[in-house]
Amino acid sequence: MSGDIGFFAMGGYGFYIWSSWGAAAGILIAVTCHSLIRSYRVKRQLNHHITDQNEGDHFG
Repeated sequence: MSGDIGFFAMGGYGFYIWSSWGAAAGILIAVTCHSLIRSYRVKRQLNHHITDQNEGDHFG
């Protein structure tokens, strides 16, 4: 059990190491979520734009 605690303690620098890993993971998750949301919004806007253009193409 002490080997596991020693691994997470990282020679006394565990707090800094694991908080850095946590911050990096949080940033990567936030960037990924932002990119996915932005992609969804752009696709939706393009779809509405194409739909609006197609509705104006009818000859009446």
